[in-house]
Amino acid sequence: MSHQNLLVELGCEELPPKALDKLSKALFEGVMAGLEKAGIEFNKDQSRLFNSPRRLAFRLHQVADKQADQSLKRRGPAVAAAFDDEGKPTPAALGFARSVNLDISDIARTEDGKHLYVEVAKAGQSLSSVLYPILEDALKKLPIPKPMRWGNHQISFVRPVHWLVVMHGDEVIAGSLFEQAAGKQTRGHRTHAPGPHTIGHADDYEGLLEKAFVMVDPEARKARILEQTNSVAKAQGKRALIDSDLLNEVNNLVEWPVALSGSFDADFLEVPAEALISSMQSHQKFFPLLEDNDKQQLANQFITISNLESENPEAVRQGFERVIRPRLADARFFWDQDRKHGLESWKATLENVVFQKQLGSIADKSRRMAAISQHIADENGIDQTHAATAAALCKCDLMSEMVGEFPDLQGTMGRYYAQAAGEDNQVADAIEEHYQPRFASDKLPASPLGRTLALADRIDTLVGIFAIGQKPTGTKDPFGLRRAALGTVRILQFGAPDYSLSKLLANAANQLSQQLEVKPEVLVDAREFILERVRHHYQSESGYKAPLFNAVAAVEDDDLRDFDQRITALAAFMQRPEATALAGANKRIRNILQKVQKTGANDLGGEIIATAGVEQQLHQAITDMSDSVATLVVAKDYGSALDKLSTLRPLIDQFFEDVMVMDEDQAIRRSRLALVASVEKLFVQVADFSKLG
Repeated sequence: MSHQNLLVELGCEELPPKALDKLSKALFEGVMAGLEKAGIEFNKDQSRLFNSPRRLAFRLHQVADKQADQSLKRRGPAVAAAFDDEGKPTPAALGFARSVNLDISDIARTEDGKHLYVEVAKAGQSLSSVLYPILEDALKKLPIPKPMRWGNHQISFVRPVHWLVVMHGDEVIAGSLFEQAAGKQTRGHRTHAPGPHTIGHADDYEGLLEKAFVMVDPEARKARILEQTNSVAKAQGKRALIDSDLLNEVNNLVEWPVALSGSFDADFLEVPAEALISSMQSHQKFFPLLEDNDKQQLANQFITISNLESENPEAVRQGFERVIRPRLADARFFWDQDRKHGLESWKATLENVVFQKQLGSIADKSRRMAAISQHIADENGIDQTHAATAAALCKCDLMSEMVGEFPDLQGTMGRYYAQAAGEDNQVADAIEEHYQPRFASDKLPASPLGRTLALADRIDTLVGIFAIGQKPTGTKDPFGLRRAALGTVRILQFGAPDYSLSKLLANAANQLSQQLEVKPEVLVDAREFILERVRHHYQSESGYKAPLFNAVAAVEDDDLRDFDQRITALAAFMQRPEATALAGANKRIRNILQKVQKTGANDLGGEIIATAGVEQQLHQAITDMSDSVATLVVAKDYGSALDKLSTLRPLIDQFFEDVMVMDEDQAIRRSRLALVASVEKLFVQVADFSKLG
């Protein structure tokens, strides 16, 4: 058995840039999984993924040329059924012999002599015989939403396929995919070195293509784009604004990146910078430049990534500048036209825009948001008039021409138009902030009014969609409820007005009930849906294990800010050596109390009559610290409360070592049960420690 590197390259017409990384990774991992399942040895850790706009490729390290030989052990029919009374083989025995390709006389028996038995050596299949079915299976499983056909072929793929390379070391493994026969020839850059180029060995792949002006390593290509972009920006005395999603997209649009700078008329800077940036990024895939200062001030310059080294870069630069000018002119036109109308004129048109058939128009939603916001504002000292105004105006910019062209600017343009209309800055800022957080790691609204409006928007959507029976199922979430729930959780935990989850849900239900019935189970389901996002956040983002979450959720799951303070303090406490023993003791206490409750015996709630020994000491310690622990809990100083509780560990340990709680004397038993119940009551002010044991 020999081992060589295995190179596979599928050459296509330009692949969709936003899908390229996902397709490339899925193919790479699918083929590796297939080879592992087939028992073909290779080094997974040193295998490498490649791609470019015109190819999906990978090289697997030290792939064996065949499966390992196997020894198959097979048990046949029982001896009693394998031979007749005269000792002649029955059809069952003969059939078994044929299945293993042996004469009946060569077949042995199991050690106990009761069954026919044989060990058959099976030669491993060659790599060439198993590879193409694995490739075909991996390609069929690629996440391609809209496969296409080309020419007269009946086959389909994400883009037409024009060449195929499959090499094991320096040898081609014969076969075909998408009616392309495997070979050694690849293609280079369309302009600089189209080829074909012959690959001598799988190890020569990247070097050969680099000479052909193709950077096939996606990470190296991205690093080059970053380095060139920052270098060109610095040479201009500017800083590049590099969006990570745009960087990935640009990386998948070019095979040989060359950064060029360009400029546009400074007059365009009168348009809001966000609109100019969105135009440059979304339409032209340019990286905007900022002035090199602390103001994040947009410059009238940009950087574009060309896909070739031009002999006349100035002409290329001028071409890009000609292309961007009409785009920016469009943005300026939208800005000028929108300001002639304004938010108030758009407010009436929201009556005709359906949010959801059963939930009414966007204007209906805005009115519900206003009522919810005013309730929150009233309890948190926020101006209710500002809350009502912001809610009434926050969706109006959806009717603007600017947001129609650049949907990602909703809220942002609302702030500009509110300022232009003379609205209070708090209202204008809240209009923009109420869309935050837009995604999991996005920033939270900065102002109390912005947070109030953001909560009202999300909770109205959650309760409304649950009320009409369209809560998410599986991966389908057309109204983005998971994102809305996570945003609600983050605002309530880390930046919210002081408002409980139950009150928030009830508030939203009260407003919606004026339009349709909101059954009690709707709020139960919506609440559980939100709490599941809380659980997911702590377990996946913060790394807290389920018992920690459950211990806090057992005593607090409504005030999410308080929940965070408790779980943070408890997580720190559980790192201490005494924590495990205290958790175990609380679990023992809970088990004792639950067992008594199940019997129906009236043994709980008795008077503590401990007068001596560890019972008296534990009772006194609990009595002495009860008030101070309660005070710390009220102050939400859970760390200090846990510090005090930790001092009980020696007494609790000694109590369970020296004392029989379930004493035969009923009075003593009731007293001791009351004592352990008082221990549980003290601890459960912070968390249910029994769930940690």
